[in-house]
Amino acid sequence: MGESGSDPTPYISVVITGRNDGHGGDFVRRFFATLEFNHRELTARAIPYELLLVEWAPVPGVPLLADLVEERCADSVIAAFQAVIVDPAYHETMTLSPQLVYHQFLAKNVGLRRARGEYVLSTNCDVILGRHILERLARRELEPAVVYRAPRWDLVATFDVERLDWARLENPANLARPGKRLRPPYFRGSTGDFVVLDRASFVGLGGFNEVYRVAQF
Repeated sequence: MGESGSDPTPYISVVITGRNDGHGGDFVRRFFATLEFNHRELTARAIPYELLLVEWAPVPGVPLLADLVEERCADSVIAAFQAVIVDPAYHETMTLSPQLVYHQFLAKNVGLRRARGEYVLSTNCDVILGRHILERLARRELEPAVVYRAPRWDLVATFDVERLDWARLENPANLARPGKRLRPPYFRGSTGDFVVLDRASFVGLGGFNEVYRVAQF
């Protein structure tokens, strides 16, 4: 994995969480397509970033996502990548609901605590960053103590994620439904998918709520 020792401070830390459990279909395929696309677009704009993957309670008997990254990805991807593996016993200790098999926001806190970037993006493994997001990061326009959200646009289930390019991503015919609109005061519509805040503020807030552990809120 990429070592953080003497590396310069990234502008943005991208914190994601997942595991090799087939979530939503071919999860591993979506994960790698997203990882490589976002890496290509971030580096093309010279945006210093790190990617922190938290594998929460990995499934026994299947390869870790972290190991698959080491096997499949180019050195430039691996250099920006770090992984934290959270033992299933931690989930069993923390959860307050037997029906809840994955604590997404507890997992994201594990990554937030280890982030080194000036700003931190908490997102998911298959979220492709839009062009307007990338351009804003490239311009270094983020401000401290401001929470940034972005609406989610879902692609059709038949979309070939191994053929990611802007023409296909921005074609309305490839959208499963109209994009969600974010409305104040809570700006719902992208919950869990895109939250950016400066690292100091994330630390000051203590990350996401770890008291309520019955459902994913």
